Amino acid sequence: MGFWKNLFRKYKAYEDEETDFDEELIYDRENLHIHDSRERKRYVHGCLDQIADASRELDALKKEYNVVTSYLTDMEEVESVPPQMKAQLEETAQHLMVLHDSKNQFRERENRISDELFQVFEQMEDEVESGLARLEEAEHYQKLVKSDLRRLDNERRSYAYRHRELENDMDNYKGMALICFITMMVCMIILFVLQMVLHLDVKMGYILAICAAALVMVLLYVRHEDAVQEIDHVETTINKLIQLQNTVKIRYVNNKNLLDYLQLKFHVSSGKELRENWENYQEEKEAREMYDTVSKDYRFYQDDLVKQLRYLRVKDPEIWLRQPEALVDPREMVEARHKYILRRQSLRSQMEYNQHIATAAQDEIRALAADYPMYQEEILQMVTERPED
Repeated sequence: MGFWKNLFRKYKAYEDEETDFDEELIYDRENLHIHDSRERKRYVHGCLDQIADASRELDALKKEYNVVTSYLTDMEEVESVPPQMKAQLEETAQHLMVLHDSKNQFRERENRISDELFQVFEQMEDEVESGLARLEEAEHYQKLVKSDLRRLDNERRSYAYRHRELENDMDNYKGMALICFITMMVCMIILFVLQMVLHLDVKMGYILAICAAALVMVLLYVRHEDAVQEIDHVETTINKLIQLQNTVKIRYVNNKNLLDYLQLKFHVSSGKELRENWENYQEEKEAREMYDTVSKDYRFYQDDLVKQLRYLRVKDPEIWLRQPEALVDPREMVEARHKYILRRQSLRSQMEYNQHIATAAQDEIRALAADYPMYQEEILQMVTERPED
């Protein structure tokens, strides 16, 4: 019984596991036909595309990182001023705070947005519309990319399922061929016994047995070769899907990081919330500007504070007009610095991730060249001839 069970191995059902999109890339060369020129070039170009995407993302992140860093540098400049100038700054800031409180009394008539959120939008007013467009676009893109990842993963798993089916079929074809051969030999022995013992004419039996066995063998051989060709096609498709998954996964992670950063930056959880807050801010701003037209003293102290900060070589003195309490209360200064540090940490994390992506892809190209030295010159040529994005 064990012999027959081994010949006809029953195929076990394959249960899919829930997909978990991690942030690690897959560099799987197990099924890569490295000696196929097209597959080899496609694999190397895939790695180069990953490097290019990571480099573009790094350039954008570095610009934002430099802006946030300049804010932190300004804070250090303000905190290090001499006591006399610091007292002047505090006095001016105190006047601004008092006038700001007077304006708040007017705003309390019907606030459409909280003061905290108003300050957030006031500090980043020039960035909100572009940030809103980026956030809504990123949310839409996130859904599409996540859907693409699921689809690619399902396709890859279905091809892997088909790969196991074909391997099981090939094993069964071999078992059937062995049975056919054994059956033919048994028939030949029976015919030989009939011929020798009963002196029967069994020539037609020999012919039929051999023809039947040959027909079955040819049929099994054709099906076996078809399975071999299909396995080759399935393996090639799996390699393409893995490379495409890597590319989409990088975009998924970068887009997810962008979403998290924009939500952190604008203190919202979705584009819908940001749009509602932005519309409320615009209405509230219009009401406050009506009051600000008569606030000459307030503008005077604003100008005075900017002049003092420019004298101290602060790069962006206008930002302190929206947070004068930080010049008076050390706790407010610490809180303001903490917000920028969080933003910078978020940017640094994204920069490290993209640097890791670029390094991993470079290492994979080096490893490929090292593992297959006969293709080193070709790989080096593809790297050097890669156009700059």
